[in-house]
This record gives sequence, C-alpha cells and structure tokens, in this order.
Amino acid sequence: MRVRRRFSAWPSLLVTAGLVAVVIAGVVVAAPDSDCRSRLLQAIEKAVCARHGVPADRVKITPYAVQLPSGCEQARQIRIQIPDFADVIGAVTVRAVFEGDRGIIGTIPVPVKVDLFADVLVTARRLGRHEVIRPEDLVRRRQMITDVAQWVMADPDSVVGRWTDRTINAGQMVDRRWVVDVPLVRRGERVIVAYDVGGVRVSTAAVAVEDGYRGQQIRVKPYTGRQLLTVRVVDDKTVRPIPQ
Repeated sequence: MRVRRRFSAWPSLLVTAGLVAVVIAGVVVAAPDSDCRSRLLQAIEKAVCARHGVPADRVKITPYAVQLPSGCEQARQIRIQIPDFADVIGAVTVRAVFEGDRGIIGTIPVPVKVDLFADVLVTARRLGRHEVIRPEDLVRRRQMITDVAQWVMADPDSVVGRWTDRTINAGQMVDRRWVVDVPLVRRGERVIVAYDVGGVRVSTAAVAVEDGYRGQQIRVKPYTGRQLLTVRVVDDKTVRPIPQ
C-alpha cells in the first residue's frame, strides 16, 4: 500500500510594498532595510522634538522617498543634522549621518514633512467684530498648527478681556492677529483733557473723534471750541494735550 506524504509549502520570502520580510515559524522578521528606515524616522523625530522643545506626541514626521546608504543596518547610531536657519516646520530637508564602529557608513539628505500639534484656544461661540472676549468664550482643543504656529494663542490670560478685530466663527482657532487691546477711549465718548499749568492740574471736557489705546495719539473736540486737539491717551477716559 502506498503512503502519500503531504508536504507543507512553507513560504520563505514575503514581498509587500517593496519591503522584504522573512517568515519564520509564523513570525515576520523585518529586513535590514525596513529596520534602517524605522531607526532613521525615530532619529529625525527625536531631533525635531529637541529643536522645538515638545514631546513626541506633538510631532508627526512624514518621510519622502530616500535612498539609504549601503550597510546602513551596521550603523551604531544615526546622527541628524538640521540647518540652523530651518524652523523645521512643514517641508524640510535634514541630513542623516550613519555612524558605525569603523567610522561613517554614509551621509544622505532626507526630505520630510514636519507637522506640529498643540493645545490651542478656539472659540466656543461665534464672536463678532469688536466683542470683548470672556472666559466662557474659549475652549482648548488639540489641532495641527503647522501653518499657523507663530499666531497660536494658548494662554487664556492673554486673550480674556481683549477685543476681537474681526469676526471669529465658533470652533475657530484664536489667532493673535485677530485680537487687540480694548480701546481706553472710544469714538464719541466724553474724555477729560488734563493740563499741567505751573504745577497745577487743570482739566476740561471734550469728545473723542476716534478710538484710542494707551499711549496713542488721537484727536478730540473740546466742548468749548470747534478746533480739534491732538492728545495722547493716558488712561481710561483721560488724555493729555501734545505740545505743538
């Protein structure tokens, strides 16, 4: 009687998306090339985080196509060089130096896209132009700030009590360009024009013809005359004449 032997077809190589992996006893072992890319990405992430002073969960690194140096799997460490002038946000090219026990294995340029995330202030409701921002108008939300990092506002104390310079829709990030100090003097309001005459303070009333912030020059119209005066805003509702 014949005995049929069954042979299992054990795959030796698995090729997926250009990467080669070895299958041993059901365990997929990454090929050297895959390990090099992983180590390279980790090294870039660490360098970027150090440059910005942020944890890894605030950074996303997207690498572009890159040709790894031959023998990269023998590298003891991968040193990342970032140009001093680069802000390392968005599209940037860094240099990776693969160093082995016997010296430098290779140096390659690595183009990547760096995205930053932060907990920023967004509006809880729609704010119209020239509204004073209140604490309940703000909420924190983590979002990508790659293209607006320099305009982000994260401290509520730097926002509450200030004025919106434009309409901000609900759920929109508070941009520092859209927030200004509340004018101490507003157009059409009554102000006190304070004079110092021989050490004696004399004051008279006037009407502001334009908004004014602390230290700003504005024009006012005295109640006792028609000629406009150029004054400097001192504090809330008080201005001082500017000597001609």
